[in-house]
Amino acid sequence: DADADADTDVDTDTDSDTDTETDTNDDQCDGKPDFTRCDLLTEPDRSFDICIDGKCISPGCGDPSCNVPYPHFPLPDTNQRMCYSNDAEMICPEAGESFYGQDAQFGWDVEHSEDERFTLDFSTVDQPVVTDNVTGLIWQGCILGDSGDTCETQGSTRAFSWDQALLECDALDWGSQTDWRLPDDFELDSIVDLSRYSPCIDETAFPATPASHFWTSSSNASNTSLAWVVYFYSGSLTYTGKSASYHVRCVRGGV
Repeated sequence: DADADADTDVDTDTDSDTDTETDTNDDQCDGKPDFTRCDLLTEPDRSFDICIDGKCISPGCGDPSCNVPYPHFPLPDTNQRMCYSNDAEMICPEAGESFYGQDAQFGWDVEHSEDERFTLDFSTVDQPVVTDNVTGLIWQGCILGDSGDTCETQGSTRAFSWDQALLECDALDWGSQTDWRLPDDFELDSIVDLSRYSPCIDETAFPATPASHFWTSSSNASNTSLAWVVYFYSGSLTYTGKSASYHVRCVRGGV
């Protein structure tokens, strides 16, 4: 079990296996917008390939050339719905008043209630699926290894290396769907809820989420033996060695 407390230390292992690209197929992406689906043969091969800058890439290939450069979905709000003065919570001020212009006064959250953000689907027994109504991304309701409508059944394996995480998501059959993938850093960061901590996530939509590190498919640009992780204790984005064992939540859709 890789559950973590408030400790922010991360591993910095320096070994990692990377995919070998065997077929570029770049002509598929000529003149195509970024995030158009394409087909790239790699070893091991994965189902999620996309066009970036006119080239077909497979996110999670092992180096930053396959990192997505920006989000491919509408940006969500933070769920920070309270205003503050220098030292206390306050009624949100009007324009022209002191402390006007806070996070709680802008964005999707202003016109929508908290319970409108996610739609939960329990149609497949013990395999809840969560649709984000802002980004359009569809999430595994439980972390990889757990199951049940409230994710109450913990699997024997709940933490994985980076390479294992990529393979497990690609092979996942969950909620009667098989096109799951390991989320990139933008995708995983989109479900961080900054109105909460430990864990900083909507626990109605994502119950039993450990306040720990979760893998993304994005490699560190300065050291390819490291990958980016989201720390769901505080919501921070950091990096660690790819051989470390951390939690995984798979995603699908959105492109």
